[in-house]
Amino acid sequence: MSVFSKFRDFLHRHRNKFIVTGVLFTGTFFLLRYAQRRLRDWQEREAKEILERTRKQQHFESTERTCNQTIINLSGALKKSLTKILNTDDIVDTLRGNPDNKVDLWEKLKIQTFTRACTAIYLQVMLVITLRIQLNVLGGCLYKDPSLISTELQEKYLVICHSLLNGGVQNISEIIEKELIKILRPISLSRQLKLNDIENIFYALQTSMVTSNNNPILNFKEHLITTGNKTNNNTPNGNEFFNTMIQDTIDLLDSDEIKNLANHCVNRGFALLSDGISEYYLPPQKVMELPEGAPFVHPSDIQKPMAKLIPIINGLVGKNTFFDQLTEQLVLNAKVKTLGANIYECFCSTK
Repeated sequence: MSVFSKFRDFLHRHRNKFIVTGVLFTGTFFLLRYAQRRLRDWQEREAKEILERTRKQQHFESTERTCNQTIINLSGALKKSLTKILNTDDIVDTLRGNPDNKVDLWEKLKIQTFTRACTAIYLQVMLVITLRIQLNVLGGCLYKDPSLISTELQEKYLVICHSLLNGGVQNISEIIEKELIKILRPISLSRQLKLNDIENIFYALQTSMVTSNNNPILNFKEHLITTGNKTNNNTPNGNEFFNTMIQDTIDLLDSDEIKNLANHCVNRGFALLSDGISEYYLPPQKVMELPEGAPFVHPSDIQKPMAKLIPIINGLVGKNTFFDQLTEQLVLNAKVKTLGANIYECFCSTK
């Protein structure tokens, strides 16, 4: 038998094996090519997603820096506006001349001092939350498509927060003053007050605000959208996307989540103010000056007359330190930062 015949018989006997081997080899080859192609596509997709996440993170961080700087800048303007409307310096100067109506002036100074302190907290909270919402709405929209809204409309949209610096300060201070008159009128200038009594005054105001129809937090959107900003609310704008942004902002300001967050921040603001006042009840250095054997008096038991507390509160709120601390506390508040991040992500992803 020839070699060729033997080879043919060998192929015939192992035909099925060769077929199966060939199919397996070919299948493995194409499967490997397919796996390599899918792996390459996955790697390219992952690389794009990483680049996209990095770009979004950088844009968000830039938005946050812009937001924080804007808050700091407008906080100074807010303080000036509040000081102008609730100017206690004129009353103080008049009192230095020992006028005949000094008791009436002290009563007026009492109301204005507490009004300025409490109004500052409410206004600062509203300003910070508003700017956090606006700049993250705008930032998310611009990240998605920078051509959606012009620079002119961006500026017009951001003008909303300036309502607080104009009519908002006047309106909110009047609302708070009316409530404080009810709370402070029974408290005489000579009444001795503990730190807890001061905290109770702040708590009474917050409680009356919560139950009042004029509560600035309850009417958040009215003080921002309609006060001094009638154009945005009542005049139709030709840009449909701009009108949608305005409506989305109104919906956010009117949401329970924002109102709850604002009340939380107001609570923190009054806690900060109480901490500042507590330092004047017993300065730390005085503890070292107590004579040996003298009984220790706990700060919570120390009393001061209302007449002495008025200059303390007036001076505390008049300093930039309190406003700076309040601003820093609100800017770094975890809940406020989370709100901004959620809004940014939402408007980035909205189709």
